[in-house]
Amino acid sequence: MKGLKEKVGVLLACLLLVVPALAGAQAQNAKGATQDLRAGLGQLLGEHAVLAVIAMQKGYDASADFNDAANALSA
Repeated sequence: MKGLKEKVGVLLACLLLVVPALAGAQAQNAKGATQDLRAGLGQLLGEHAVLAVIAMQKGYDASADFNDAANALSA
């Protein structure tokens, strides 16, 4: 039960990071190199955050594939 509570806690912490970002997101008429760069960087940041959460969960659980997850985070 303790492990489940901690995993839910990690999930809620992640949601606390994601929800404000989504709340501030506005539909924009995106054209041009600047907007493309911004969108691309935003996507990379999102992917990095997901990989970081996965790596932290695997590290906490002492999974055998933790090193693979950590390497994917730094790749």
